[in-house]
Amino acid sequence: FVTQPKVKFPTPTQATPTNNSDPAPPTPATTPAPPTPVTDAQNNSPSATTPPSQASQAQAQALPPAAEDKTTGNLQPVDMHDIKEMAEKAIADIEVNSKAGRHNLHLRDILHNRFIHTNGADVVRVTQWSDDVPSLTFEKSHAKCGDCMVTKSTRRPRGARSTRRASRPLELVHMDIAGPFRHSTQGGKIYFLVLVDDFSRKAWVYLLSKKSQAAAAFKHFCENEGGADKVTCVRAVRSDNAPEFIAGTNKEYCDANNIHFEIASAREQNQNGVAERWVRILKECTRVLLKSSGMPLSAWGWAITHAIEVKNEMPTASNPGRLSPNMMYYKRKPQLKMIRTFGCYAVLHLLKEDVRDGALSNRGIEGVFVGIASNEGRKAYCLSLIHI
Repeated sequence: FVTQPKVKFPTPTQATPTNNSDPAPPTPATTPAPPTPVTDAQNNSPSATTPPSQASQAQAQALPPAAEDKTTGNLQPVDMHDIKEMAEKAIADIEVNSKAGRHNLHLRDILHNRFIHTNGADVVRVTQWSDDVPSLTFEKSHAKCGDCMVTKSTRRPRGARSTRRASRPLELVHMDIAGPFRHSTQGGKIYFLVLVDDFSRKAWVYLLSKKSQAAAAFKHFCENEGGADKVTCVRAVRSDNAPEFIAGTNKEYCDANNIHFEIASAREQNQNGVAERWVRILKECTRVLLKSSGMPLSAWGWAITHAIEVKNEMPTASNPGRLSPNMMYYKRKPQLKMIRTFGCYAVLHLLKEDVRDGALSNRGIEGVFVGIASNEGRKAYCLSLIHI
C-alpha cells in the first residue's frame, strides 16, 4: 500500500470546494463508512455535487494504479480492485504448498505425497517406467515441498564413495541398528534394524524391542531371503562395532553358515556408510510422513515400514541407470498400483458375516491408510481403524 497525504473527506451533504484553499472541516455524519479521499488538486472538475461513491469510482478510472504526480511528487490512490486481484493470486500460489489446499494439488504433488515425498526427478522417472500411473515430464522450476525442506535439511556430504560393489544379490549385506526412540510403537518397539543388499541397494527393516533381538532378526532374514538354494544365500555381512553384532548367537550363526563378518573400525561410520545412509533416509521419510499426515509420533513403526516398501520401488543414484532396488533385485518393472498416500482416509469393507447390527448397520469401518503388508507374495492394505 502507498502512503497518502492527509486530506479532508467530504460528506454526503457537503460539496468539496473547487478553489485552492483548504476545505472547511466536515460536519459529523452518521454514515457507516467514509468515502474515498479526494484532494483539492484532484478536484478540478465540477464534481463537487457528485456523491462521494461516484466521485471515487470516477477518480479510480481516470488515474492509473500507483501513478506518481509529477508536480507534487505524491503517489495517487491505488485501485483496491487491483490489490484484491494481486492478493488472490498470491494466496493461490501459496495454497499449492499448504495443507488447506491439498485437495487442489497438481498430479505431480499428489504423486510426490503418495511416493513418501521422493524428489521430483525420481517421481518422473518411476512414472515413465511403470504402467500403473500417468507419465509425468520433468520441470526444473517446480515448487519445492515445504514439509521436505523442514524435515530433510542436512549438511553437504563429505568423503568419497566406495567403488567396490557386489556382483550378485546378497553377496554382501550391510546392517545397522537405530534407536532407541522416545515414543514406542503400539507393540512396544523402540529400535529398528536395517539390512541393505550391496548389489541392488534393496533394504529390509525389522522393528525391535531391544538390541538383543538383532541376532534373531538377522537369522530370520537369512532363512527367508536366502532360500534353500545356496546360490542366493548371504555370503558376507558388514556392520559397525556394535556388541550385539560381533558377539553371542549372531557370530555363532555366521560361523556355522560360512558367512564372512566384516566389522567397521571404531568411530569410522563411513566404513559402514551404506547402512548409515539408509538409516538417515528412513528417519527423514518417517519424519515427513508423520508431519504431513498429522499422525502421532507413536505411528513411526507404520511410517518406517511403509517408507522402505516405497523406497525399494523408487530410482536411486547408487544403481546404474538410476534403476530402482526392486528392478535390480527382482528384474521387473516397478509395481505402484497399490501405493497410496500415507495417512489418507480409507474405509474397510465388512462382509455379511461380520455385520452384527442388522440390515441397517454400516457396511464399512472408517480408518486411515498406514502401509502395505506382504505375506508369501500376496499384498494387502494396512489400515488404522477409527472407532466411533
